[in-house]
Amino acid sequence: MTPRQVINLVDDMKKNSFSIETKVYALNQLEQRLMHDVFYLAPVETKRYMLEYPDCLDHELIVDPPHDDMYEAYLCAWVDEHNTEAERYGNSAALFNAKYDNFAHWFKNLYAPMQGYISEERRLGRDGPVY
Repeated sequence: MTPRQVINLVDDMKKNSFSIETKVYALNQLEQRLMHDVFYLAPVETKRYMLEYPDCLDHELIVDPPHDDMYEAYLCAWVDEHNTEAERYGNSAALFNAKYDNFAHWFKNLYAPMQGYISEERRLGRDGPVY
């Protein structure tokens, strides 16, 4: 999914007056959070992956299907928060948090980023215990 696709989806669902550049800024916040909290990249490493408007609009975001719907949920929550729609924001934020947690759990169980990649055989104990 690209920033342009996410922004178009959210704009179709939620009336808002935020510029595309501002929405790219919001998506950048999520990309940086993912790189830091899930992929465990150092802040200096994440800077090279910053979304640069307008060049980034057709570049793929870092999370692929089936988990890429978290971008839509995040931007919906972001729009609701900045439009000061408290009830909608609560619902949107809960949906985003569930999608984010689901992805983070899946990714950390599959790839164990602090240990490096762990194969399916090793995770299942066929190649000895995982420490």
